Amino acid sequence: MDDSAPPLPDDFAARLHALVSAGRRGEAVERFMVEAAEASPEAVAAMRAQPSWQGLEALAHTLAYEAAVLGPGNALPAERLAAVTQPTLVLNGEDSPGWMSNAGLAVTRAVPGAVRRVLEDQAHNVAPEALVPELLEFFVAA
Repeated sequence: MDDSAPPLPDDFAARLHALVSAGRRGEAVERFMVEAAEASPEAVAAMRAQPSWQGLEALAHTLAYEAAVLGPGNALPAERLAAVTQPTLVLNGEDSPGWMSNAGLAVTRAVPGAVRRVLEDQAHNVAPEALVPELLEFFVAA
């Protein structure tokens, strides 16, 4: 998207896939959280202690797909996005890192007719109370 996004190695998706294939799902989640989402190692250590960590590990196989979407160099797939014909809602948390807001804005500009909302007092991990009203409004209007 721009230079503010975390730089990821070209083989990041392959590395995540290899970790999951080797049964090291927790390590794949941790690597994604630290390297791609810029969570601190301390925050990830705290997350590992939560019951929800098992759910993250269960979804670890999808991280390689997310890394593939981020692509080498975090390049915006503008042509692919320009071909989207479905109503599209782009959400950003007001307190998310700047590169996430920049990415949301770039996606909104690239998708024809996309709508963007910035959720007040929210980071990337959005509270359901902030998310549900936005989704309901969007899907009822669509």
